[in-house]
Amino acid sequence: MSRAPPSRRAKPRLTRGGDRGVETGAGMDARGAEAGSLAGGLVGDTEGLVWGYRFQEDGQAEPLDPAAAMRALDAQEGWIWLHFDLVDNRVRNALSGRKSLPAEALDLLLGTEERQQLRAVDDVVAGVAADFEHEGDLDPRQMVTWRFCMAPHAFISARRRPLATVARVHDAVRAGRRFPDVLRLFDAIIHAYAAAMGEVSRSLAQR
Repeated sequence: MSRAPPSRRAKPRLTRGGDRGVETGAGMDARGAEAGSLAGGLVGDTEGLVWGYRFQEDGQAEPLDPAAAMRALDAQEGWIWLHFDLVDNRVRNALSGRKSLPAEALDLLLGTEERQQLRAVDDVVAGVAADFEHEGDLDPRQMVTWRFCMAPHAFISARRRPLATVARVHDAVRAGRRFPDVLRLFDAIIHAYAAAMGEVSRSLAQR
């Protein structure tokens, strides 16, 4: 079957690796695209937490259930990565008022501001960043924003639509990649986004 010639409205199609896991419960449609198996850190439809990990001193990730994730956030022992679905209204209840994070940083994390930005509050950095929506193919017309709060003891990411490059980094964690500190994880997400942008640019240049 011959391909139709590209048009101005053609959609770039870039196939990605398997990062669509299985999830049960009400959050399946919104969160399944990013999630792995239960053994891979997915915690199910609880408190809006999509996945949670505690990282050991050697950078090895240990999956956390929701209760353990919130205890670890308050204990500030080692460091953790918690990824939330902001469509679930319980996220605000779970995170609001946490003494382990500055109120200003939490306000940005839980807010609705779409403008990309960074804010520093003491030793915590909060921000809004861009990613491709996770809908099968990388499409520059389907960009979304996500939010994060980065402290020495925690990296908290949150979104309202599944994210493509964050899912790639989650895949790497599930596959055994080690992250000894929060900055290494953030760096991996930024590099994954840059790589995705490069893929889209090369695909468009070939049309």
